[in-house]
Amino acid sequence: MHEVANTPNDYRAASGGLLPSASTSVNFSKIQRTAGSIDAWLSDPKANYAIRVRGLSPEIQTLHLWSAKDDTFCAIEEQYNFMDPFGPQWNGMDTGLVTLKPGASTEWHVRLELFDPPAV
Repeated sequence: MHEVANTPNDYRAASGGLLPSASTSVNFSKIQRTAGSIDAWLSDPKANYAIRVRGLSPEIQTLHLWSAKDDTFCAIEEQYNFMDPFGPQWNGMDTGLVTLKPGASTEWHVRLELFDPPAV
């Protein structure tokens, strides 16, 4: 994960930021938890609609944002593992990869919340 501070992918302001008009696929792995959860939200002020995704499970370490140019949807995915968890960029750090034995399972929990978007 590259630093996002002062880049087009810096959405940390309370008011958020606009998604770029170009396609985007970015992974956020240096996320601070708020009251135990990883939070992300998306709004459409014209439709007066907003949704918040709260990652409740402590195993969630990363968030992926994907949107396609000239399309009407995007994805916010809270995940266990970083993109390319075996990549050399991580220098051996714990990238959250969960390995399951045959017949085993895992689960994580998120909460979706609808709310009125902030005024623009």
